[in-house]
Amino acid sequence: MNACQQTQITGPCASACAYLDLKCGLCMDPKCAAEITACFGAALGGTGSQTCPAAHACLAACKPADTFCVKNCFYAATAAAQGQLVALEACNRTALLGGCKGQCADPKSSGCLGCINTACSTESKACFGG
Repeated sequence: MNACQQTQITGPCASACAYLDLKCGLCMDPKCAAEITACFGAALGGTGSQTCPAAHACLAACKPADTFCVKNCFYAATAAAQGQLVALEACNRTALLGGCKGQCADPKSSGCLGCINTACSTESKACFGG
């Protein structure tokens, strides 16, 4: 599985995998489905019926290093919700590393979170409504 994923990260999915995030998984996982199934005993990929807020809550409950949990939550979402999650994650990362970087020495601080919430209000509204 790791060899397949590495081949995807450095090859066909290189541009999608600039960061190892949900966008990368969307590119890589279908191409490594057989290897993932052999490793975990379950296929990852496709779509489910979860809304963006439900999938986001599921993702938030995963431990950071638990990629299986993250992927299960993500693939349980509808295609539209997956797109919203990818857009929200990309915006959050861009804000954290860009315009909000000065306020994000502590990424969990209220100043950092406020900056990211402001920068990503469109993506947040698309996922959570309001």
